[in-house]
Parts: sequence; C-alpha cells; structure tokens
Amino acid sequence: QQYKVIIQFISGKIVAKVLKNYQYSVDEIFNFNENQIPFQNTQVDRNFPRAFIEILCEKSNVNYIKSLYDFLKKITKEEYHKYISGVLCLKALCFEKEIIKEKEISRIIFEFLFLADVLKKEFETGENVEIIKKYRKECIDGFKQIFDQKKIEYIKNQDGDYLNCNKVPKTTILLEIYCFVELFSNDSFKKFLDKRINEKMFKEEKEISENDSKIKESYLKKIFENEISTLSSEGKKLLFCLPGPESPNPDPESKKSDGFGIKELIFYILLPILVFSGIFIVGYLFLYQKKMK
Repeated sequence: QQYKVIIQFISGKIVAKVLKNYQYSVDEIFNFNENQIPFQNTQVDRNFPRAFIEILCEKSNVNYIKSLYDFLKKITKEEYHKYISGVLCLKALCFEKEIIKEKEISRIIFEFLFLADVLKKEFETGENVEIIKKYRKECIDGFKQIFDQKKIEYIKNQDGDYLNCNKVPKTTILLEIYCFVELFSNDSFKKFLDKRINEKMFKEEKEISENDSKIKESYLKKIFENEISTLSSEGKKLLFCLPGPESPNPDPESKKSDGFGIKELIFYILLPILVFSGIFIVGYLFLYQKKMK
C-alpha cells in the first residue's frame, strides 16, 4: 500500500492526462497481474504491431505484451493509442524475463504511460513531422517499385506518401513503428533489430555490417507483398490513391440510388396530378360548352 501511495505521488501529474479516469486506472494498474487473463483471448486487433514484436520476443512474451497492450488501450485516451504501440515496441526487450514481479510491472506501466506522452509531444513537432514524412515517402516509393516491377496497375498519386491502411493494415502499423525506431532508438537498438530480422526471417548466416541498413526495409516489403497478394486487381489499383471527396468508400448500391434524385421524385409525384387536372379541365369545358348550347 505504501509503495502504491509513493508511485501515485510521483506519477500523478505526469500520467493523469494520458488516462481516461486517473484514480480508477491506477487501481487497475496495481491489479494488472490479476486482471490480465481476460485480455489474452480478445479479438484480433489490426493495430497491434505483432509483426514487429514477434521479431524481438518469444511467443510467450508476445502474448503477454498483447495482453498489456489491450489493457493500456482500455485505460488510456484514444489519442495516445498509437504512442502506446510505439513504446511497447521500443521497450519490448523489457519483457524477455519469464516472470515479472507485481511491483515491477506496475512501475513499468507508469513508465510506459510517461513515455507515451513524451513520444506524442516529440512525434508532433515540426522538425520530426518532416523527418517522418520523408522516411514514409521513401518506403512507399519502394512499394510502388514492387508494383512497377510486377507490372501491377495502380493509380499514381502525386502526393507520394498515401497508403490505404484498410487494405494493408500490417504494413501500415509496421511502417508507423519504423518511424518511431528512426526517431527514438539508438544505433545499438537498430543494429540489434537488423540482426533479429536477419535471424528470424531471412535465415542468413552472415554478420550484419554497419552499412547494411536495408534489412528492416526488406522485411517491411515482405509483409507488404504478403498483404497485397490477397487483394483484388481493383484493390491494388486504388492502394496509393486518395479517396474521393464525396465518399472514401462509395457503395455501388448507394450510387445507384443517388441516380434517382429529387428531380425525378418531383416528376413522378406531379405527373399523375397534372394528368388528373388536365382530364378534369377538359371534362369541365366539354360540359360547359354543352350547357351553353
């Protein structure tokens, strides 16, 4: 109890803005080990960076991180969720131990909440926004090269860095995590990441050289190619194309119904009225003329 009071005192002002409900969430954090079981069998979350975490961690630790990810999403505000993902990836090696003590995990959670707030501030600064935009465009240009090499038709987007996240969710979240890695990890972590990708995905028995900087990009392309293999020709064609202003996901049926507009509706309502009125007027004139005779 004393430990809880100390942690609350130290972290209160720092993490309160990240949490939906501070007091309730703090109690949840200190009971996380007891409450983690319900989170282990939740639905697949397409925003969970599994493709990245699986490179660094064993399967049992991946499951633990997933339960922690679900828990943190539950107690934090939505605008911090992607930064929670970034922190979990950058700090994934904290979970290499098989057993984490209850006090230790509560301390780690508070640390992660603090780091999520730091990432959000840094990620949204002008200079970093430009770095991210440049890196993202380089990666998406690499995806377009794959399309060009395979002669896959697609609509070219002059802006250059748009990617439809609904069609390639794993690629999208992995690219987002790579942006965090570029900005906030040191050379030692990047080299270690390259080594793990090499060991787990490419099985190459060679030492990673200092200049070999394209290993993680190769892994990103591999994930991308796996995802586009399930897309239709139309899905591939629109992958880099910004959605139209009228509707990002137009429904063919709704487009049909749009053809039956207000003008047509007025016409079909007024037509029988006009016909009936015309018949009435003609009949009236006929009877009037007959009466005059």
